[in-house]
Amino acid sequence: ANQGPQWDRNMSYANNNPTLARSVFAPAYRDIARQIVTGTGVTQGVCLDIGCGAGYLGAAIAAISDLLVLFFDRSPDMLTITRRTINARGLQTRAATMQGEVSAIALPDACIDLAVCRSAGYFWDDMAPAFQEIHRVLAPRGLACIGGGPGLPPSRRENTRKMRCGRPCETDTRGNTDTDLSQLDSAFRSAGIESVFTLRSDAIGLWLVMQKAFTDV
Repeated sequence: ANQGPQWDRNMSYANNNPTLARSVFAPAYRDIARQIVTGTGVTQGVCLDIGCGAGYLGAAIAAISDLLVLFFDRSPDMLTITRRTINARGLQTRAATMQGEVSAIALPDACIDLAVCRSAGYFWDDMAPAFQEIHRVLAPRGLACIGGGPGLPPSRRENTRKMRCGRPCETDTRGNTDTDLSQLDSAFRSAGIESVFTLRSDAIGLWLVMQKAFTDV
């Protein structure tokens, strides 16, 4: 199985550890949600949070948009925690959960306006079928944001400090290396997906953004 970049292993651990995610990484989820919503301009419709873990990224996106959020994860235990997040944030009328594998999403074609996948993508054994399936469920001009960094610099530094206090923190490569980019690019090519662009900086790390064109429907 793919082990993922060092920082993504840390943040994936946090996403699946509700106490850590609520305390240490809460500012990072807000930062990332703001970057996604601002960068894509998608504020209405349906958002699919893939590999949602405890649901903190999807909940942060819901808090700053009018999107309905579908939280998707392979783990029923994590979805139980996600439902607690939904209830705690008052999102009961704007959220739902779904269990499944990213290579076989039980949704109709062209029904998702925004898909997000923070760190989980690096852990898929075979990225290409997953990307094909995400592309299938995207609506025309829908966007999927995959990968990403740990938030804007102030919260990233504070998160790293807190992680070191509570748990050994591995080297922060931020999902931002040439190896990571090459791996993702290769998977998109294997999936036959061409409408992809890269967002990459110290502030946001590495994001691959896929857009579905009208001709792809």
